[in-house]
Amino acid sequence: MIAQAAQQGDPAARETMDSALDALAEAICHVVALLCPRRVVIGGGVALLGEDALFDPLRRRVQQIVFAPFAECFDIVPAALGEEVVVHGALAMARKNSENG
Repeated sequence: MIAQAAQQGDPAARETMDSALDALAEAICHVVALLCPRRVVIGGGVALLGEDALFDPLRRRVQQIVFAPFAECFDIVPAALGEEVVVHGALAMARKNSENG
């Protein structure tokens, strides 16, 4: 709802989205500096915000602040399973719990 309100021009929602994107970009930059992953995968409901609301502004923010030697070493992509990841995780947890007891 916040992303939708931000896209419709709500100033408080826009500020909230900007703050969240800034925090996520900073966290990704720390991960990149520490681990140098080839791909950063964003999943769950937030990934459903799509390219315009999430991925494009996130990629721009990361490129502005990432440690320069790593700037071209990774991609930021949505999880391939989308929301299905929750179901897959629940099934894996149930299977693990049934095997342990």
